[in-house]
Amino acid sequence: RHPRPFTRVPSASLARKCACVAAMGGGSEEEAPDGLALEERPGMGRVLVTTRAFCAGESLFSERPLAVIPDCTVEARRAQTGRLGPVMEALGDRSSGLQLDMDAVCEFFAAREPEELGFLERLESHGGREDFVAGRFADEVAHIAATAGVLRRPDQEASLARFLRVMSVNAHTVPRVRGAMLFFWLSMFSHSCAPNATYSTDQAGGGDGGEDRQQSAAAASVVAQPRALRRIEAGEVVSMGYLSLQMLVACRQARRELLRVQKGFLCACDRCRGEDRTRALPCPLPSCSGFCVPEADDGPDCGGDVSGRDGAAAAEGEAAAEPRSWRCERCVERPAEASLPVEVEQRLLNLLLRFDAEDSEQTVHSLLAVVNEDLGGKEGIAAEHYLRAWLLLQLVQMLLKAASASKDLAERGRLAARAVVVLWPLHLWVVRRAKSSLHLLGLECAVPAVRELSDAGRHWEARQLAAEFLDPIRFAMGESHVSVELLRQAASSQAPTGGCLLHISGLDAGLAVACDACGRPLVASPPSPLSSAAAPAAGSAAAEGSRGDVAAVGAAEWCPRCRLAAYCGAACRESAAARHGPRCVTCEGPAA
Repeated sequence: RHPRPFTRVPSASLARKCACVAAMGGGSEEEAPDGLALEERPGMGRVLVTTRAFCAGESLFSERPLAVIPDCTVEARRAQTGRLGPVMEALGDRSSGLQLDMDAVCEFFAAREPEELGFLERLESHGGREDFVAGRFADEVAHIAATAGVLRRPDQEASLARFLRVMSVNAHTVPRVRGAMLFFWLSMFSHSCAPNATYSTDQAGGGDGGEDRQQSAAAASVVAQPRALRRIEAGEVVSMGYLSLQMLVACRQARRELLRVQKGFLCACDRCRGEDRTRALPCPLPSCSGFCVPEADDGPDCGGDVSGRDGAAAAEGEAAAEPRSWRCERCVERPAEASLPVEVEQRLLNLLLRFDAEDSEQTVHSLLAVVNEDLGGKEGIAAEHYLRAWLLLQLVQMLLKAASASKDLAERGRLAARAVVVLWPLHLWVVRRAKSSLHLLGLECAVPAVRELSDAGRHWEARQLAAEFLDPIRFAMGESHVSVELLRQAASSQAPTGGCLLHISGLDAGLAVACDACGRPLVASPPSPLSSAAAPAAGSAAAEGSRGDVAAVGAAEWCPRCRLAAYCGAACRESAAARHGPRCVTCEGPAA
């Protein structure tokens, strides 16, 4: 099909689509869903509170959206029009990183009659707050749209600005409609960096209508289905995470600063008030190989230094905050902040912020080596800092992207297996330091890895990974979600070898791998090959007793160079050398 050209005045077809979607109704604030109630809490405003206990995975309610803006993501708009609209063009470099195309969102608004926008009064906008950075951006977008003639009337600028502020605070990007949705009850969920709930979008059934309404009817049938990630006791505030996986594993100040800019508040959740366990720096005491973390931040201002002292460069001319207190997780000593590599940490962060996600695998390995050297523990122990977690996550996603792009099924399986070896230490780190983000790690990394491994017939590896992540994703997404069905099928698959049905425990006990040459099922003992600066000894046997249920499985030997390919022994390693060479990437590049 030819790309649809951009028009400044919304077409009649778009107007009918908007009217159709708006007619669906949405949540009502007259009566809270069963088991929930709205309350005013000091310092929190209006929040949703449980009036009874909810079990892990239990549905809290089902809600239809107040409004749906289909095909308004940057990718969807680019596919439709093939060009930038006047608003995005005027924003220039500032449009970089936006999930939603501002021209599409402004068009949606312009196609609505004033009475259709009544739902805006029910949602928070932080109107008039000059310190709300995303709000100021919304005001600027509204002015550009009015100047460029996107609006039907110039006097709509103020209303558009409020609509965009509501979007910045409350909108949910929904991949299945390639756009955004606004909900009432879902907007009442508080944020927490360790949330007790999340939501999925489910299809509630189609709608009637002609060709102009087919897409909007499909969008109108989508409902939000929030679920409990863990047991929620009666009287608890219901919370979800407003941040991405990358930011949820970041340090306290980085999370707080992003929430201040994007959502207009300073986070005071339990995790932000507690120890900052993702910001672990090596203990300075010569006799200790542990890591130190910032202690609880429970002051009246919630430790309100959001200038970026911990997570970004401090604002120019702003006075430095008082040094915080630290505690070593191993020796429990409290070293002075001046004795910790805080300045090195800042330099590394600045380096990573300049890192291009499209850079090569070699670049990621190089950055990992630097982070481990500068922030790692004694005796070559890998860093426990969130910067290492960021790089491991980037490497997993890079390898999975390469796997999905490959047309060779066996090669896809090898690349996915390599990604799983990187995912292994990342998973263990998340369990130790940011466990409430486990379902997001599963959805973004484990599910695509299981899919690639299963397609390539590598069921031995797929089964362990699927079993490990099945419960967190089942609780988050519901029993009938396509990802849950994939994991359940993979977890129950049989991988017989020599007439013996193989089984292995969780990832904390070891990793199920296959020989890169002959495909024989193997077990890699912890620690992972990426958990120390030195290569693990070849041929180290699996620890007896920790996996007494493993039968007919050999111990994995890692490639001594990249440490991401497993072999039965030297013979298999030598036989696969030519094929493995291009994939044997380190900070020095591929093998010669």
